[in-house]
Amino acid sequence: MLVAAPERPLDDDAFGPQMGETLRVALEFQKRHPDTLIVLTADHDTGSLSLDNQGRYATPENAPMWVSKNHTANRVVVFASGLGAHRFTGTHENTAIFAIIKDLMRFE
Repeated sequence: MLVAAPERPLDDDAFGPQMGETLRVALEFQKRHPDTLIVLTADHDTGSLSLDNQGRYATPENAPMWVSKNHTANRVVVFASGLGAHRFTGTHENTAIFAIIKDLMRFE
């Protein structure tokens, strides 16, 4: 099953309460079905958080800021839990996520 988060570009609430609840339900399901793999990732980064002009103390003038409102080439994190989760450690091209899941499902 694929669950996509609604588009919420550059919200301060980047993860969103709905996604948190969805993950909670998935993890509860996984407890009852230990052969379940949960993969949480993104297809791209947006905004590219910048830490430019950081002084010793945080002030409105040197606070972190978004560089853009567009997709970036930055890496995204992958969190995995359950059967086969170890296959997601390290760094992967984004298309490798599909290949790993396909391999774990033993699709031809």
